[in-house]
Amino acid sequence: ARFLDEARVQAQLQHSGVAQVLEAATHDETGDPYVVMEAVEGRSLGNLRRRIADVGTRLRWEEAVAIGALISEALAHIHERCDPAGKPLRIVHRDLSPHNVMVGYAGEVKIIDFGTARAQNRRCHTVAGVVFAKPGYVAPEVANGISGDARVDQYAVGVMIWELCAGRRFLQEEAQLHTAAVATGEGPLPPIAHATAAPAELDAALAQMRAPGR
Repeated sequence: ARFLDEARVQAQLQHSGVAQVLEAATHDETGDPYVVMEAVEGRSLGNLRRRIADVGTRLRWEEAVAIGALISEALAHIHERCDPAGKPLRIVHRDLSPHNVMVGYAGEVKIIDFGTARAQNRRCHTVAGVVFAKPGYVAPEVANGISGDARVDQYAVGVMIWELCAGRRFLQEEAQLHTAAVATGEGPLPPIAHATAAPAELDAALAQMRAPGR
């Protein structure tokens, strides 16, 4: 049911920053569901980050912010998408991380994997209190067992921009301890602007995106 829901949710999104669903059906002989997706020639943001670290370099802050801006433009479409009758679909990705963002060789950025997305017309719903999001990108409300709204995706983007600027994961401790700290509003993002020669407004923006209070 989650597999078919993922295809249904993603098929309702028509934006250059979201990998497109081309077809969704069940196999005539086996009855197995399948989805045909747009092929993105590139690598995940997670792979890109690891490769940058392997070669001993880092992105300029301007590049990190540009990637974050492209992700945010796609999220604006996702969060504001309505059905044909004009009713808001209230889609929230809920599992946004570098592994679910593709960076194409031509420079395009596309969000993938809507398997745990929340939407108004989902048929399958996740169990209350179960956290599907990846450690390090979980917003405080999600860590406290609340499903959250569009702001949980914005929280994750703030962490990802910081990681691209810093050249490392924000999560440095055991995942359970980190998530418990996030749930209580602890562990703010360390300032990054000065170290990357970025304007001080960068730290202010990232702090707002990852603020403990919604």
